Amino acid sequence: MSAKRRVRTRATLHGKRVYSPVGIIVSKQVVIQPDSVIVIPLLDGDRILMIKQYRPLAGKTLLELPGGRVVGDEPREHAAKRELYEETGYQAGRIKHLFTFLRAPSFTPQRVHTYLATKLSRKLPESNEWSINLVEISLEDIRKMILSKKIEDGKTICALSYFMLWRGR
Repeated sequence: MSAKRRVRTRATLHGKRVYSPVGIIVSKQVVIQPDSVIVIPLLDGDRILMIKQYRPLAGKTLLELPGGRVVGDEPREHAAKRELYEETGYQAGRIKHLFTFLRAPSFTPQRVHTYLATKLSRKLPESNEWSINLVEISLEDIRKMILSKKIEDGKTICALSYFMLWRGR
């Protein structure tokens, strides 16, 4: 007996023919995903609020910044505030867009919008979304953890590295 399962997804795969800069036609598989946001929650004392979350495709728990997809025509700043609140229970008194980067331009045009959240206040208990645990880490320890490969999530490494350069570290 064969059963079809309908899987709900936020991404679609398209075959696309594109032209290289020299005019050669290339067939590519393109993953279309909504843009996403990542939030750097800065606590007092130069500490960053991070999450430990089990990632089934990685097969392990990763240390990451909170973030997620932008829903429909939702303003990106609203998505950043929503994701911060849903994943950590914190609300930002101030939120600032730092930069935007392409997640993986060889197969998706998805953009990741990076925000700095400050003046944080706790509004909800910790999330139970995919067994998320909150961790507060100093910027100095984050630098060491990136260099020792204890932080493995690419978007988190990108956002934190940019933030530390932006802050002049």
